[in-house]
Amino acid sequence: MTWLSVGPQPTDTTTLILFLRGMEKHLKFKYEKITADEGYESEENYAYIEDNNQIAFIKPANYEISKTRKYKSDIDRIENMEYNKIEDYYICKNNKKFTVSKVIIRKSKTG
Repeated sequence: MTWLSVGPQPTDTTTLILFLRGMEKHLKFKYEKITADEGYESEENYAYIEDNNQIAFIKPANYEISKTRKYKSDIDRIENMEYNKIEDYYICKNNKKFTVSKVIIRKSKTG
């Protein structure tokens, strides 16, 4: 089955939720697995998919660069730090402890 949507949005990020809602409304069902390219990667899209009991397969925007040696050895990247789940902090390669100091909640244009 194919579903198509055309809209004025300049980026893919803000179109996925509207696309999924439109598709579900007209098809009367929803897919269990959502597959999309890196243009659709956003926290809002992941949250929507999870809240609808679906599984997201969205290619990360940094996927290609994350495979490079330079990226993997960059000690400033949170992906390269160890995480302590129990005490909720990260440790970098220089044994510095990083904790959350502030949480900011923002509302996007799409809600």
